Amino acid sequence: MDRSLLAAALVALAACGQAQTAPTSSLQRVDDRADLLTPEAESGLASELAQLERRTTDQVQVVTVRSLGGKRIEEFSLELARAEGLGIRGKDNGVLVLVAPSERKVRIETGRGIAGALTDAEAASIVRSMVGQFRTGHMQQGIEIGVHEIDRELSEEPVRPALLRKDEPWPG
Repeated sequence: MDRSLLAAALVALAACGQAQTAPTSSLQRVDDRADLLTPEAESGLASELAQLERRTTDQVQVVTVRSLGGKRIEEFSLELARAEGLGIRGKDNGVLVLVAPSERKVRIETGRGIAGALTDAEAASIVRSMVGQFRTGHMQQGIEIGVHEIDRELSEEPVRPALLRKDEPWPG
């Protein structure tokens, strides 16, 4: 067999193999701007979140910031989630975990497509678990606990709401 033909066949075979794997976004899953995580913890969390995305398509991002810049955490987290393009368009399945240690604030922001898998009550419970660690000075452990609990909740078989497009009639 001609070498160029063999090379072309190998390239085509590799492309087919890549097409069969689940796509993973280029999202920076862990953005530790406040330096709360060791490099090993950051890498481990990023790996866990990448695996979660491959299993569920849900996109989770953890961001720590030194300051909210005078904004309320609700406002800051929404702006950040929108700027990052978190979640898949049409699925609205993104989750942002925002930690601002200097303001002593933490928030889990969820897209509407996550509502059945990660309810407000479950997110509040996860935040309480994280804050319990933060109060004892264990910032990294609090973030790790939060990510593990989010992973567990999103990995279960939830009932997820169907998102309506603006031109669709209300189901009924």
